[in-house]
Order: sequence, then structure tokens, then C-alpha cells
Amino acid sequence: MKNLQIASILALSALLTFACGDDEDASPVGSAGSGSGAQAGESSGGDDAGGQAGSGQGGTSAQAGAEASAGADVGGAGGVPADTCEYGDYSAGGASDAGGAAGAGGAASAGLEMLGTWTEIFNDEPAGTLEVTSSYWNDSGIAAYDSEANLVYTQTPCDSEYNPGAFTKIVYTEPTADTFYYCMVVYDAKTLVEAQASEETADPEDLLTGCGASGFPWSKVTR
Repeated sequence: MKNLQIASILALSALLTFACGDDEDASPVGSAGSGSGAQAGESSGGDDAGGQAGSGQGGTSAQAGAEASAGADVGGAGGVPADTCEYGDYSAGGASDAGGAAGAGGAASAGLEMLGTWTEIFNDEPAGTLEVTSSYWNDSGIAAYDSEANLVYTQTPCDSEYNPGAFTKIVYTEPTADTFYYCMVVYDAKTLVEAQASEETADPEDLLTGCGASGFPWSKVTR
């Protein structure tokens, strides 16, 4: 009987101990669950903040995209046109003589002083033909001339291999009955105004090396 009572007491103690252990285990789980809930709440708040930030960033990206699109539109509208060659109509009667028109009494000159067909001379040998009309210097159109200053301005044809459509400035010596010399001091001006504004010149006292700054000889032509 006494042994039975002791066994009953031990069993009751074990039962109480087990029940207390369950309570202690349940309590921390409950606390952890509560803590987890708070952290989850904070995390949820973080998600919201992150969402707002993400939304704001998205707005910025959209604006940047709109600006990029606008930039592309502006770039497209502002494209650089290709270079074109515009050749004057030099068959309508020839250029005016600026020097003659500005002469004493305002009387115009009779025109270019070297009209006609000439033979180019190189190393004392014939080297080609120069034909000067009221409109053309060989195949280049005469855009302007100044017989007082011995200057002729021409435009190279658009189908020329070199400097198509460019304007030239030619200095020449006073023609005699059978000879004159000329020097092209500008050959690639973009416009007639640019060629006329050029200060490049040649030295008529030095026919061997006085054609421009490069020291070339003047070109000689004869009848």
C-alpha cells in the first residue's frame, strides 16, 4: 500500500512537470509569434515605403523616357542636309565689271580685256588652250571681274573632279596684243563673296615664283 502511494505521488509529479514544461514552451512561442508579428508589421511598412519609392522612380523613368523621345524628335527634325552644288547661269550675257562701274564718271568698261582664244605655255612649250568669253573662263563661269584691279572671279562646274562648285580668284597682268600672265590665288572658296573678300594676291614683278604664298610661277598664255 505504501509503495502504491509513493508510485502515485511520483506519477503525479511527473505529470505536473510535463504540464509545466508545455506551458513554458507555449509561452515563448506565443512571445516569438508576437515579436514576429511586430517585425512583420515593420516589414510591411518597409514594403509600402519601397512601393512608394518604386513608384516615384517609375515616374522619373517615364519622364526621362519622354525627354529622350522628345530629344529624338528634335534631332530628327533638325537633321543636317546634304551638301549640294548650285551652279550659276553664266550664259545670260556675262558678269558686270565692278571696277569699270566704279570708275571715274561711273562709265562701265568695255568688258574683259583678254577675250579670245589663247595658248597656254609651260616650259616654253604649248600646254593647252585658254578660251575667254564674256561668260566663261574655259568651262568655268565668270561670276564677276574687276578690270581696274585685274581680277576675275570664276565658279568651277559641279561635275568637276576637283572643287566642284567652288569659286576662284584669278589675278592677271595687263594683256598686250599677244601675251598675258595669270595666277589663281584662291581656288576653293564656298561663295563668290568669300572669294572677293580674300586678301590673297600675287606679285606681278616676280613671274617665276610670285604666284601666291606657295611660290608657284605665273601661267603664261599667248595668241
